[in-house]
Amino acid sequence: DDKVNYKAALQKNLAALSPDGLMTMEGAKNVYNMLNAFEPSVKAAKIELEKTFDNSFAQKAPAKYR
Repeated sequence: DDKVNYKAALQKNLAALSPDGLMTMEGAKNVYNMLNAFEPSVKAAKIELEKTFDNSFAQKAPAKYR
C-alpha cells in the first residue's frame, strides 16, 4: 500500500533485472542455490539445471509480445 517505498525499492532493484530476460547458467545456478537453501520443495526436487534450464522462452517472447 506504500507506493513511495514500493517505487523506491523497485528503482534500486532495476539494475539487477535483465533487460532482455536472458540469464546465464551461472545466474540460474545462483537462483537455484538460494532457493535450495530455504525452500523445502526445491531441496526435495533434485533439479539438474543443465537438463532443465535454457533461455528459449525469453528468446521467443520479443517476437510474440511486441
